[in-house]
Amino acid sequence: MGQKSFNGSDDGKVYPEKNNISEEDINQLKLNDDSHLLQWGIYFNYGNQLNNPPLSLYNAIFKVAFSQDQTLIPSSIKVFEIPSGMSVDQNALRHGIKDFYDGADKSDENYYSIIATGNNEKTKFADFLRAHLVKNATGQATGFSVNQTGQKFNPNDPSYDYSTHAYFIQLDTVLSNKSGQPTSSTGMTSDTSKNTLAGQGLSADYKNKDDQSANTPIQFSRLEEALALFKNKHYKIEKVSGANATLKTDSSIGFGNFYNNENVDQHFIIYLVHETQIEKQTATVGEEVKGYYVNGPKSQNFSGINNPDVAVPKNDETPTPNVVKEVIYSRSRVVDLVKDPQGTEINWSQWISNNQAFSAIPYNNTTIKDIIDGHYHLDKNGVIHIASSQNKLTATSNSITEISAIAPNSEFLASIASTTVNGQKTTTGNLATISIWVPYSYSASKPEPTPTPIPIPESETPTTPEQPKQPSEPNTPYESEPPKSMNTNRQRFTKK
Repeated sequence: MGQKSFNGSDDGKVYPEKNNISEEDINQLKLNDDSHLLQWGIYFNYGNQLNNPPLSLYNAIFKVAFSQDQTLIPSSIKVFEIPSGMSVDQNALRHGIKDFYDGADKSDENYYSIIATGNNEKTKFADFLRAHLVKNATGQATGFSVNQTGQKFNPNDPSYDYSTHAYFIQLDTVLSNKSGQPTSSTGMTSDTSKNTLAGQGLSADYKNKDDQSANTPIQFSRLEEALALFKNKHYKIEKVSGANATLKTDSSIGFGNFYNNENVDQHFIIYLVHETQIEKQTATVGEEVKGYYVNGPKSQNFSGINNPDVAVPKNDETPTPNVVKEVIYSRSRVVDLVKDPQGTEINWSQWISNNQAFSAIPYNNTTIKDIIDGHYHLDKNGVIHIASSQNKLTATSNSITEISAIAPNSEFLASIASTTVNGQKTTTGNLATISIWVPYSYSASKPEPTPTPIPIPESETPTTPEQPKQPSEPNTPYESEPPKSMNTNRQRFTKK
């Protein structure tokens, strides 16, 4: 929007705006040198034209309304078609009318001077807008409103296709404010709600050009354009039926040739189905068990006890244990892109983990060792410290032998999840980790593991080994009763 005077100048050059206004409008609106005009520029059907064509204008419904302190001057309406490649720059941003054209052949001209020339002006489009003016109770124009439901956008000009181009609409309004200055309420509103500029439309008219010769292919006018329209609405061709009809690609159909019989109609049916996409999310939660030095020469004042927001000093961590377990959760859904293209109504399946839950990490002198670093032993009655990289992650521990993370809820898993659509990754998630530290206490003497006795079966009785006999000494009387055989010998000696 810019300000203009009825017969004023700009930068020393005379640009009398009255030259763009009919005598009828000048007389009816009582325009003169004291009138203050606003010139408006409307960008129409630009869409996303970076590597994309403009939207096809079917069911074109749009309107423009000006604030109450303005009156639209109908004869000032002009419409210019935007030349190919000039609608947006390389960043998909629209050119301003005073921007210099970046083409090498016309680098000294601005955008407006190029589009507002020659065949770019579409007078029938401007006449079409004037035929759809909206007027107030006094008969003055306050805007325009167009509704072409169910038909292709064609402003009373069958000789030209207006539906696939971008346009720049220029028009003037006159301010009722005698000061000639717009206020905070001065403005314009436009409405193209419900995306109706790209509605549906399909024409399957055809003409036989060769007296229905069997050598003449059947061609439907605007068929590719119509199929592209359905494709943009997330429909896809499942199949075609009819004699000699073939589906070449998802947007190209062959219909064969005409029958050489004018009394037989040839019928074809195109079957369209909704396009769907399979979405999958995966979230990984890790559980990590480490040790920390409670006391002794390696202790570093472990300050994180009962305070999960305090990090454990790196030097206070023991080299073992260092147990890492991961649980990967996943869920999926199928989105109907026709009914719910944004996926706001389709619910996800329940999260399923590769393990049902985190299992407890037990002490077994292998996973969590009893003795480390020579003089440190596992303090089974000490304080277990639990922290996490995410505030919503928690773990439980009744004792060192029962350390286990708690499965997180659905909302949290969604916040850290990676997403794939039809097998292609679209977002990368984050690994969430629960860190658990178990205590190791210092002992000056190296603790020795208590030996475990070997059990003895009850059926076996241990025997005491026989003591070796002491050799007899000569001329030494017996201190105890000698064996029986020796008594006999003694008795025989006495008789003699």
